[in-house]
Amino acid sequence: MAKPSPRNPAPRNVAPRNLALVGATTLLHALADQAWRGEVLALDAGRGGDDVSYGEDRVLPVEALDTADLAGVDVVIHVGAPRDAASVAKRAQAAGAWLIDASGIYALDPSVPLILHGVNDAVLDTLSPDKKIIAVPHALAGALSLALNPLHQAAMLKTV
Repeated sequence: MAKPSPRNPAPRNVAPRNLALVGATTLLHALADQAWRGEVLALDAGRGGDDVSYGEDRVLPVEALDTADLAGVDVVIHVGAPRDAASVAKRAQAAGAWLIDASGIYALDPSVPLILHGVNDAVLDTLSPDKKIIAVPHALAGALSLALNPLHQAAMLKTV
């Protein structure tokens, strides 16, 4: 696992969480760079069976989502195909884990909050523990929101 650096410090006072990633080779590299404190389970909506590098010196086996044991997983991040989102959500919910969906499918569901850290992450404090699904916006919408949020805070933007 990558060591914390001034640019990527280890989180303080945050309990380690166990994480499952579906379709997540790129996220694995990002987590390794951030020195994630917890176990990581690499999943694939297909058959699994491959290995994926995780950091500079670790390799994780990729397990099939349908047969993987999600017991003890706290958060499932789904960055895979939208067609797999429902089965990923069902498996996450059955395990009692939160689902963070980045496939885009839940971004259109009005019952699922669309969360962007630094913009509206306070919404997380108001969520019911029953549903445990949140969506993240498309990368372009997220980048624009991050840029526009300080302007909105200062000048109450009405349109862009």
